Amino acid sequence: MAYFAPSNDAFAARAVAVDQVAAKLWLFVHNFRIALAFAASSLGVWALSR
Repeated sequence: MAYFAPSNDAFAARAVAVDQVAAKLWLFVHNFRIALAFAASSLGVWALSR
C-alpha cells in the first residue's frame, strides 16, 4: 500500500503521463513477484537444512 499513495498523488497532480502508468504498475508487480520468489526459495533452503 505504501507504493500506491505517492503514485496516486502524482497521477492526480498530472505529474505522471498516462502512458507511464502501466509501466510503473508492471514494475511494481514484477518486483513484488521477485521478492516472493526469493522468500520462497529462502524458506525452501531453510526447511531442507533443518
